Amino acid sequence: MSDLVSLQVRVWVAEKDIKTFFDALESVFYKILGEPECTLFEVYQSQENKGEILILKNWNASKDWVENVAMTRPYLKEYHEITEPLFLKPKEVTVVDRKAGKWSVVKTNNGQIWPADGHA
Repeated sequence: MSDLVSLQVRVWVAEKDIKTFFDALESVFYKILGEPECTLFEVYQSQENKGEILILKNWNASKDWVENVAMTRPYLKEYHEITEPLFLKPKEVTVVDRKAGKWSVVKTNNGQIWPADGHA
């Protein structure tokens, strides 16, 4: 185990609930990014099944800290209350050790380094 972990959460929602899900996720997105330990937050959506969504968060913190501190922040309560009833099946959560250094590269054409939409 290391103090560099990636939390990967895959959820499935009905297509009619996608907007509700993303609205709720947006309500916590910048709060999570504001956590000093959060170094990356990306969201992916399946091309074949728009209701399949993968959330990827990298942390400069231990798995224990992520599970017992970051994921218990009070601001996440409403997000979970809104989104969890939308899930078509249980979410899949994976926590893996990150291999930083030579195994981690972000090219400038990958997208923004920090949200460029006016939020800080």
